[in-house]
Amino acid sequence: MPMDTSGAAARLAENTAFSRLDHARLVDLMAQCELRSIPRGGTVFAAGGLCEGLHAVLDGQVKVYARAPDGHEKVIDVVGRGETLPGTHMTHAETHQHHAQALSAAVVLIVPGDVLRVELQRDPEMATRLLDDAARQVRRMMREIEVTTLRTAMERVCSYLLHLPTLARSAPTAEAPSDEGEQRLVELPVSKNTVASLLSITPEHFSRILRELHLARLIHMHRREICIPHPERLAVQR
Repeated sequence: MPMDTSGAAARLAENTAFSRLDHARLVDLMAQCELRSIPRGGTVFAAGGLCEGLHAVLDGQVKVYARAPDGHEKVIDVVGRGETLPGTHMTHAETHQHHAQALSAAVVLIVPGDVLRVELQRDPEMATRLLDDAARQVRRMMREIEVTTLRTAMERVCSYLLHLPTLARSAPTAEAPSDEGEQRLVELPVSKNTVASLLSITPEHFSRILRELHLARLIHMHRREICIPHPERLAVQR
């Protein structure tokens, strides 16, 4: 659905870099930016293209990925509402190093480099927040590199599932009894293929691991929802 300026300004306030700006200033900033509505599967930007400025996701999900000459893709990050697309924290012209594609209908705000530079000069604390945001992304990617290179595929999947946010506390069921600790209900935020690419395993291998965990009664799946009856047991697999 189309997002008006006021609504977009409110969403932008959820982004760490812009969280301290008052609504009036955010609305003024919006007038100098470009708001794009991107359909599911639509291209946000492509590797080699000129970066037009900071890309803030106001709604939906966007994957950032690399593509090999043979067409193979490696998902680098999945970015959602309130976050900034990695590699776009720039105030000068650069080319994109990766591709970005909307995983769902998305709304992305593009803050031109010259506009961002003026804002940073006006508000040095905003520069600090922007650096903090970029640093968090770098740390997250460093952790992912460590996980994908030093852990087995099973360990990667278990760690990923355990770090997903809990949807709700489910009551014990006959299929997933809970006699020790608290069971957790989580949901895959994106498709299995995307998760597999993020974890640097094939979709087939990811599905096999999920089946193994299910047969071991460590997880119970219903579509994208996953019940973890004994998180402490799953943690042992990491």
